[in-house]
Amino acid sequence: RIVSALQSIVSRNTNPVDAAVVSVTQFHAGSSYNVIPSSATIKGTIRSLRSEVRENLKERLVEVAQSTATAFGAKASVTIYPGYPATTNSREQVQVVAAVAQDLVGKDKVLLNAEPSMGAEDFSFMLEKVPGCYVWLGSGSKHMLHHPKYDFDDNILPCGVQFFANLVLRRLQRQE
Repeated sequence: RIVSALQSIVSRNTNPVDAAVVSVTQFHAGSSYNVIPSSATIKGTIRSLRSEVRENLKERLVEVAQSTATAFGAKASVTIYPGYPATTNSREQVQVVAAVAQDLVGKDKVLLNAEPSMGAEDFSFMLEKVPGCYVWLGSGSKHMLHHPKYDFDDNILPCGVQFFANLVLRRLQRQE
């Protein structure tokens, strides 16, 4: 019941125009098929594009888990580890990066204004401190990174190396 209740947090507590995800990704209980376990561990992730939404999701997750457990005569202990903030690029940096990419591979192969991603990225911590731009180097794979069938195309490496070298050169030229 807790897992089902957690799945309703986004639909019942988040503005429909705010992107938000509560995912249960692990459920571990017991070690034998014929013994009722005395405890269970549920793990998952909370993601959103805005910090206010993320804070609300955390509060509701604790309330929902604890109240659902109490309703069935159990107790729930909730630990939420700090996650990643949204990865938000600087407009100025996007323009520089886009120009370098377009010069390298052509304007038609550079995707600007992509749909926001709910992926977690540690680079987001740097972007909170210093303006920057997180870039996806496309390889034409049918499957996104972290998908079990994703297969990195090593043939894209020379293009990636050239892109970053050109980006550094462009930055150095601007500083002269």
